[in-house]
Amino acid sequence: MARSDFFRNMPPELAEGMEALSRLQYELRETQKQVLAPYDAANAADVARRIVDGVLPRDAGFDAVKAAVLENEHAVVRSRLGAAIEGRTVDSASTHDRIVEHIDAHQSKDFPGGAVRRYDALELLRIDGAAFVLRIADLGMWAIEWQLEGGSPQALLRLPGENTIWQRDNDGKWFPVPSGQTDANDIETLVDALLRERGDASA
Repeated sequence: MARSDFFRNMPPELAEGMEALSRLQYELRETQKQVLAPYDAANAADVARRIVDGVLPRDAGFDAVKAAVLENEHAVVRSRLGAAIEGRTVDSASTHDRIVEHIDAHQSKDFPGGAVRRYDALELLRIDGAAFVLRIADLGMWAIEWQLEGGSPQALLRLPGENTIWQRDNDGKWFPVPSGQTDANDIETLVDALLRERGDASA
């Protein structure tokens, strides 16, 4: 059945919404394939495992987290599309959905522009000029890149299968750091800790 035939007998608003979800699902899947292709990996967990085992360099961790975020986003969109096809509603939110809502509700003073969504990342600009890129798949797999105004780019990375958080210095070298307040029990607390510990907007 052609796509146009599938949507033909639906109310226009429903058809447009489902077609948008279908297109987004495809784009997320294809983007994930592009991220994983250089590693000939089936999924994000495969890339992360090879990094932890020392087979791949630590920098590949960014792609592991990207692929995991894309996988999560794809699963949520697929759930919403399936529910729409069956004529039911589903209360599903991805990790990045939750972060966007949390920033808007609790950190709008420091981030008046909110979080700008990309397929695999959230970009934030703080009122003091500090720029952040967040990628959070879950509590055990995330990355944050940031640059304070006038400073050098920095990054933190956490992967499943290890208890260490890694920081990248100005020379691109990685070193372990104490987890500190980033040992959170929920996504919102993790986000607050990651943003707060990267300098203080009021300082």
